[in-house]
Amino acid sequence: MKPLSEYRQPAAAAEIARLDLPVLVVGMRGGVRSPAADFRTSTHEGTPTMPTVTDALLDRGVCLAPLSKSDRNPYQNFIFVGRASTCDVILRDASVSKTHAVFERDDQQPLWRIRDNRSHNGTWVNGTRIGPDARVPVTSGDSIVFGAYPAYVIWPDELRRILAAMAPADG
Repeated sequence: MKPLSEYRQPAAAAEIARLDLPVLVVGMRGGVRSPAADFRTSTHEGTPTMPTVTDALLDRGVCLAPLSKSDRNPYQNFIFVGRASTCDVILRDASVSKTHAVFERDDQQPLWRIRDNRSHNGTWVNGTRIGPDARVPVTSGDSIVFGAYPAYVIWPDELRRILAAMAPADG
């Protein structure tokens, strides 16, 4: 996981050009557009207000986390998201379980699904909580809330299009 500001520098911009996997846009909690207080946990139900993907990418604290398998993960088609150091995408937040959710890639078609991994605070896709054992398809721009941690999933072509339309980074 890297800050978006690093990817927007000329030396690292080539990494964005080579991306071929969906990316999680995370870390929207520290900036001016932070909706953190609005996010739910198991004790706070309600619909969170999420910024648009483009607005989220303008947040100074935003990071990008490609949905790629780490060396620590022995499962071929599973990408784990959680607090544990063994997860592929690590989200350091008390509302996120150790292995909170799992992204699954369908090799038969270009389809990604997410399922909640029996997390304590739940996983929401576009404002709807994922039920037990449900595998929910995700598409580019879908909002995902892991416990109280907001994120977006975005396909690489869409990410490149949005970044190209934004003002160039300083430096």
